[in-house]
Amino acid sequence: MYLNNLNYAICLRKEAGFCSVVYNNILPTNEKSFEIVNFQVDSAGAVNPTVSTGEAGVGLIQCVDDYLIMAGTRLCGHRLNDGSSPQPTDNAPITDTTNGPFIVQFTSDGSYTGQGFQLFYQQYSC
Repeated sequence: MYLNNLNYAICLRKEAGFCSVVYNNILPTNEKSFEIVNFQVDSAGAVNPTVSTGEAGVGLIQCVDDYLIMAGTRLCGHRLNDGSSPQPTDNAPITDTTNGPFIVQFTSDGSYTGQGFQLFYQQYSC
């Protein structure tokens, strides 16, 4: 499980002659590891998840307090998927083509925590 109140960045140096990196969370053995949770409290005081179990969350509304930013997109939930795969229950690779070093930012609040994430990446030449 990840800790509360985190705010850190993971930096990957872009190798010479490489222009992109692709992140995935699926091992060749098909193991998956991705769970970043967010909850909201309704007017009756009930705590509800912002993302349904087994689905990916994307953006400010679903990924309010705990999130991973990859290629400029805020991600959370139970699947790694930035919307490039239309099924929110699918894991999908994330491609980053930004300039400079590749940066993955993670933020968590002081309330709830999830399992966390395990990422695998590979850089691709230009």
